[in-house]
Amino acid sequence: MSDSEEEKPEVELAEWVQIQKKTFTRWCNEQLKVKDLAIDDLSTGLKDGVNLVHLVGLLTQKPAKRYNKKPRMRVQMMENIGFALDILKEDGIKLVNIGREDICDGNMKLILGLIWTLILHYQISVDFAGDTDGKKDTTAKKELQNWATGLINSLPGGGKKVKNFTTDWNDGIALCTMVEAVAPGLCPEYSNLDPENALENVKLGFDRAEEGLGVAKIIEAEDMVNPLIDELSVLTYVSLLKSATPKIDIQKPDPLRVTIHGPGAETAYINTPTEFFVDYKNAGFGKLDIKILNDKGEAIPLEIWKKDTETKVQYTPTEPGKLKFNVLYNGVLVPNGDATVKVLAPSNANNVKLSGDGLTSGVVGKESEFVADVTDSGDGDLGVQIVGADGKIPAELEKIDDGDRKLVIVKYTPNKAGPTLITVKFNGDELPESPLHLEVVDPMRVRLHGPGVTVAYVNTP
Repeated sequence: MSDSEEEKPEVELAEWVQIQKKTFTRWCNEQLKVKDLAIDDLSTGLKDGVNLVHLVGLLTQKPAKRYNKKPRMRVQMMENIGFALDILKEDGIKLVNIGREDICDGNMKLILGLIWTLILHYQISVDFAGDTDGKKDTTAKKELQNWATGLINSLPGGGKKVKNFTTDWNDGIALCTMVEAVAPGLCPEYSNLDPENALENVKLGFDRAEEGLGVAKIIEAEDMVNPLIDELSVLTYVSLLKSATPKIDIQKPDPLRVTIHGPGAETAYINTPTEFFVDYKNAGFGKLDIKILNDKGEAIPLEIWKKDTETKVQYTPTEPGKLKFNVLYNGVLVPNGDATVKVLAPSNANNVKLSGDGLTSGVVGKESEFVADVTDSGDGDLGVQIVGADGKIPAELEKIDDGDRKLVIVKYTPNKAGPTLITVKFNGDELPESPLHLEVVDPMRVRLHGPGVTVAYVNTP
């Protein structure tokens, strides 16, 4: 632990220790996952020595020749811890002020010191010529600091000068700049980030590093924006970036390959949530900016969910009119990114009123009609399907709008006698009384018979 950390007030010490504990735990688990092992809590996770034996074996590439796989007694646990510590000593690691009892008893301060020694020796020193022994134990750490600071401060347009590895990383800009510096094209929006959006920036940097470089999120985003983030946690993450290589082809961002689709990109209804999607799977890494403006030029509230290479956007218009989209990718307008969407009154099929003889009866060869009153049904289209004994019957729809009432006159001509079904929908929703059943008759097929047809007698029924 650094001198600056030891000088922190006690009230702050607890919080930064908790951050470091979480970070170091995740770092250990990244090493142990090849063994399908994991530590939940550093203070107890090394207690029986099994995880420590595996961790040390993986780092030194010198697995223990023997150890107690299922220790139950303290003496067995202590023996396992001793095996691990002996391997480290044989590998040139000088362990100061920590023994088997400290680890078995969960001495958090000493355990964190041990894990930092492992990180410094087996991860950071691998990339630098530093030595973790004695007075030279800060050499590799200092070289990592100098490398990272120089890389960030030299990137064109970065606008972020890093002087420390604590608070200078809170707004996420240094992180995103570092990701872009390590893998050009992976986080190209680094120079346009707003420091006020710290958590969003940090999540962006972590996501890009994980997606493009395979760097695990060993620090929680909420911890990175915390002013009490500790230096060793940040340096541990930075060292992962230093040794990472791109795991995907990083292409130059191409806003023209961004697509927008979904109902909310075409039509919207008052007080009705609607959504659309922005797909940038083939557009490379970039920053997506979405705004929707009303007729007054005001931005309306948006709910945004990002999943992989697609973003879902939901909004709820509160008044009629037109909405103007403004969708940018890396500052460039995407195809249909300036679309205009008309906001309509919400439709209600329940308010459509039907009337007319054409709903109850029909005659073959004779035009029938009925009327749909859609005045109180909001904006939308009426859909009618008529199926008779001989299949579908064409329907002609005529819209009439005199300002006070909105009517749709439906005309059709039955072609065969028999049961007929009329289905009526408004904006895709079926009316409550639909479908309607009626019987079509054919007068030409009516036959009269009986004595009264040919002759009749006076006063005789």
